[in-house]
Amino acid sequence: MHEEKVALTKNQIAALRKAAETRSIQDIFVVACGGSLATLYPILYILDRETNAVHVSSVNAAEFFHNPPHRLGDHSLVILNSQSGTTPETVSAARLAHERGALTAAFTTVPGSAIETVVDFPIYYYDDPVNPYPLLLSIFPEVYQLAFSLVDLLNGSNCLPGMETAMEHLETVCQRAVSDFAPQAREFARKHRTEQLIYTVSAGLDRCIAYILTNCSFMESVWRHSSPSRRRTLPWRLRSCWKRHPCCGFSRARPLPPGRRAGCEVSAAGHR
Repeated sequence: MHEEKVALTKNQIAALRKAAETRSIQDIFVVACGGSLATLYPILYILDRETNAVHVSSVNAAEFFHNPPHRLGDHSLVILNSQSGTTPETVSAARLAHERGALTAAFTTVPGSAIETVVDFPIYYYDDPVNPYPLLLSIFPEVYQLAFSLVDLLNGSNCLPGMETAMEHLETVCQRAVSDFAPQAREFARKHRTEQLIYTVSAGLDRCIAYILTNCSFMESVWRHSSPSRRRTLPWRLRSCWKRHPCCGFSRARPLPPGRRAGCEVSAAGHR
């Protein structure tokens, strides 16, 4: 049913790789805002660990535009993400990168949007909560496929076919996981629905999921104080608890009395 869209996405990624082959890429910048930047984190993580052929950076779009990297230029690849294709900061960053001579690509769900007009290569993904598309066409599988396409280009390897096969099985794996863990998730939600502070602990590739869970789900959707925490830093954070300041309404930390535990709940992003 969605074969044409899957083929289009693969062709868009292949076209970007072919263009990158003609450049001597030395720097790769992933650029976006908020949750959209978090979805690009796997590119940074994977390339940083799988190749030493390039330097990879993750930069907020507004910062990228107002304080552009000194190394930005003809030997740069800039990868952006704007779901709507109209995020002003991300569009401005894309335009600047293009003007500086960088090779540019942008993930977006809206063909013909503003960001598509200022980048060399759009890559479409699909997000419709009412009529969901296959997970293969969502942002993370496409980001993973682009990441390993770049790994193959830089290392002369052949990792992409294996990643494509893995992503084709993603729907089945996720459906099984939902079925297996839905009862525990509902019980956790019921038991802790009134908690005002939730830490989400993560490490490695799961750091992007922790950011999205805390900022996009807990804080924006259900209005709970939340923070992503790296696994090693959590014990230090739990030495303080949070109290709403009566004047400004912001939460501030205060020392815990001896022997008292912090009054918060902890969820594990990507727990294995």
